[in-house]
Formats: sequence, C-alpha cells, structure tokens
Amino acid sequence: MIDIIKNILNEKKALDIAFFDLLKKNYIVDVVVLCTSLNEKHALSLVDSLKKGIKQYDEELLRIDDGDGWIAIDMGDKLIHIMTKEFRQKYDMDQFLKDFGNKEK
Repeated sequence: MIDIIKNILNEKKALDIAFFDLLKKNYIVDVVVLCTSLNEKHALSLVDSLKKGIKQYDEELLRIDDGDGWIAIDMGDKLIHIMTKEFRQKYDMDQFLKDFGNKEK
C-alpha cells in the first residue's frame, strides 16, 4: 500500500514526499507519510486522489482532519500528513520522525 500511496502523491505533484517506518518503534502507527502541497486547494485534490486511488484495494481513509494549511489522514496503521510548505517548516515533523524512526525516500 505504501507504493500505491507514493505513486498517487507523485502523480498529483505532491512535493518532498517522505515515508517514516515506525513499525518497530512502538508508535501509534506503523508508517507516517509527509508531503508538501502547493496550496490548500492542491492539498484537497491530493486527499481526493488518495480516496479514489486506494478504494480499489479495499483500503479507506478512516478519518480526515482538515486544518488551515495541514491535513492529517488516518488510515489505521498509516498516517498521512499533507502540509503547505510554511506548516511543514514551522512544525518540522521531518526532524522529529527522523530522530524517532527510520526515514525512507
């Protein structure tokens, strides 16, 4: 499923896509995905593409929290964060997750 998510985000021009494997780190999810959107409209388009793209694999987005500049998507064992560049820099989740787990690109 990670490759499918990666392909969808790449096809829809998400920027700086990063995957963090936290399976062995006793975290709330196995994988965290971070990506940057061009703007909020682009972020909503990414969410819509993810919904449609994973449906054919009997996966679903369990919960979507849409905030100003940041969308968090719960897929059960995966968590996807779509952020504007400003939010991604401000909260620096990349560094937190890099320190916490193993980064894969």
